[in-house]
Amino acid sequence: MHGQGSHPDVGIGEATVVRYARRMASARAPRGPVISGHVLDFVIDQLKGFGIDGRACMRGRGLVLPDPAPRRVPVSQLHGLWESVCAEHGESSLGVRMAERTGPEHYALFGRLVASASNLGEALLMGTRLMQAIASSLEVSFTMSGKRGSVLLDPVAPDHLHPEAAEFLTAVVLILARSLTGKHLVTEEVFFMHAPRGDQAYLERFFGAPVRYRAAHCGYHFDTSILQLPVVGDDPELRAALQQKAERVLSRTGPRGDLLGALRGSIAAELCGGNPSIAVVSTALGLHPKALSRRLTALGTSFRAEVERLRYAEAERHLRDPDLSVEQVALLLGYSEASTFNRAFKRWAGCTPAEYRGRHRSSC
Repeated sequence: MHGQGSHPDVGIGEATVVRYARRMASARAPRGPVISGHVLDFVIDQLKGFGIDGRACMRGRGLVLPDPAPRRVPVSQLHGLWESVCAEHGESSLGVRMAERTGPEHYALFGRLVASASNLGEALLMGTRLMQAIASSLEVSFTMSGKRGSVLLDPVAPDHLHPEAAEFLTAVVLILARSLTGKHLVTEEVFFMHAPRGDQAYLERFFGAPVRYRAAHCGYHFDTSILQLPVVGDDPELRAALQQKAERVLSRTGPRGDLLGALRGSIAAELCGGNPSIAVVSTALGLHPKALSRRLTALGTSFRAEVERLRYAEAERHLRDPDLSVEQVALLLGYSEASTFNRAFKRWAGCTPAEYRGRHRSSC
């Protein structure tokens, strides 16, 4: 029965309907950093190879995953999956063991594109660029300095990158490089943002290098000479066709990477002058401070978190320079006193700058 004013034939009003539809759409849309639902299904499928039912693990903790996963899901669901699996089966470096069972054929357009490259350097450049479109919750970069190259994986929301996922992603890059070149390549140093866990000896054997924890990034360093190695499946015609398809994918991506890249560049420019101000940085980006804060919150990060992340990364880089004293590094990062820098660095890395420098020297 309908009361007065609630009869189904009575017009509600177009504006009311639009507002209701927007609220419903907002309620259905994932908030914060997201990943493709295919990623979630892929991990669940790979876990089966180890006799692990990922969905059952999550149900055991009162969490439910749709089957199959929707097109886009919050990255927190992937974190919840790994947490559930580790709680039931323990921490055994499962992410790396899972990566060992994969190859280019498992990664659709991404895998086919890098497999058609002429050499490993080209594959790495194409791959990191395309990963920016595939993984909206991850910043991927490839840098070179002299004879040392680096692959860096930076989560937009570090708390949502589970250690097993971080180890899986880092291992996949090396697995693909080995598969593309047909050579058992190793790294110079591997680093993760999380604390030591799982089978650390196994990780060092797999990567062929020391593993460092509580770092500013996930990733590894390598000798740049390997970039000239030819790719076994070099195919210029296929590569040209796949690059066109990849460009269409990239053209559909949002401004996430552009915003964070511009933000970090502006923060870096302000760093030496002291504590970067959101008012100054937002003006440089053409945004109101509140608008910038809202956009960063939607990406699962904050202005303060980005300042801290950049300071930590720059601190690690400067501390590796033997010509700089700890006091000079503190000044370069905008600290007026070395003691303040010492406290901040210990919070980030779990050790003092002097201890970090000593450990790095002993590992070289």
